[in-house]
Amino acid sequence: MLNDNYIEELSTKYFSVDKESFALIIDGLNKFPFKKVCDFDPVRVAREALNPQKGINQANIVMRYTELTGKKVLEIGSGLGMNFIVWSRLFSIDGYALEPDSVGFESSFKISRKLARYNGIDEARIINAAGECIPFANDIFDVVYSTNALEHTRDPFKVLYEAMRVLKPGGILQVIYPNYHSYFDSHYNIIHPPIISNSFFQWYVKSIFNRDPEFAKTLRTELNIGWTKRNLDILKHTYDHEILSLGKEIFFQRIISLDFDTTGNLLKIRSLLKLFKILKLNILIGKMMILFSAWSPIIVTLRKKEGQCRSR
Repeated sequence: MLNDNYIEELSTKYFSVDKESFALIIDGLNKFPFKKVCDFDPVRVAREALNPQKGINQANIVMRYTELTGKKVLEIGSGLGMNFIVWSRLFSIDGYALEPDSVGFESSFKISRKLARYNGIDEARIINAAGECIPFANDIFDVVYSTNALEHTRDPFKVLYEAMRVLKPGGILQVIYPNYHSYFDSHYNIIHPPIISNSFFQWYVKSIFNRDPEFAKTLRTELNIGWTKRNLDILKHTYDHEILSLGKEIFFQRIISLDFDTTGNLLKIRSLLKLFKILKLNILIGKMMILFSAWSPIIVTLRKKEGQCRSR
């Protein structure tokens, strides 16, 4: 009966969840060694991952720069497919999604296809592929989008390169990922100092929080504002682009309004920020974090320009 309540809570006119998929997600969470990484409630995590309001919130960030309705859209690292389904039904996008069917990701790929079928969407549009090798021709998508995926890839720069390759001139690329020179890691649900190396991060999660560092080894902790600017400069040698934003204005707006999605231990961060707001310190803290390039997440938004400069 409890799961029935959650199914009803998560179902809207543009996204529905079936009982079997919900149960499979919880089963997958119980099998994956998250408990060695962070304390979590599988039901809570499943409800957060399938909350269609998150898909709308993320669409609103994209629509600061371009319309979505009727556009040809590719999502890289689509997870359980919630964004893809919500955008397909709410904005009638001509959408495709990439999610690798490999170790650690098999449940996401299969469940996302199952959820697509349940929502009346062609499951074949969710493709077994990684962002480093996108199986589409050049210059065909109006929007290429990715969130919370780049830190899990083998070659983050190659993902950006491939994303720009398949993007039409004039199209928008938006990629959201953590800033490891910031203060909070959502995978381990821990506050941290600026991460200077992956080996330091492994030591930190094990020595300070007594967590299993194996998962930390897989995270691309080199991702920060400096990495972003350097690699966008390199990318520009092949695909000329205009940088519309790196996300600092969105971060500052959230610090002022405290209007942002909160999941898990981020609720603690929000409570702390509320205290800072009462003390009238939130604006100062936001400005200091921007000054030191510590805002998070990084939200890279680019517009591809006409023409290709030269091959990589």
